Amino acid sequence: MPMTMRVEIKGLDIVQARLSNPEAVKQPIKTFLRQSGNVMRKDVRTRIPRGRTRKGRSSVRVRLLPRKLQVRVFSKKYYLRFLERGTKRGIKARHMFTRTVEASQPQVQGFANQMMREIKENLSRGR
Repeated sequence: MPMTMRVEIKGLDIVQARLSNPEAVKQPIKTFLRQSGNVMRKDVRTRIPRGRTRKGRSSVRVRLLPRKLQVRVFSKKYYLRFLERGTKRGIKARHMFTRTVEASQPQVQGFANQMMREIKENLSRGR
């Protein structure tokens, strides 16, 4: 199971369904999700230890799931889950993904504010 972080906008699908023009919110939401995912990917890459092969850092990916209003930041490298959570056999938990979510909150909030401004502008212009 790959290590995964998710950013989810709860309740936005309800607002989007009630709008007369859902296209006015579609692009700002995608931009918000993309920016948030990229910020978290960059941060988590700096927290992953280099290792001999250096493949852990480069394995971190971002996947946009616009229908679910989610962005996934993940790695398919199985050993990163042991670094994230630790093991009974002595590997201490590093919490790279967890700390990234906490550290990126201010930037993600800034992107959310920017998204809301863009949506308001689009709706006031009648786009």
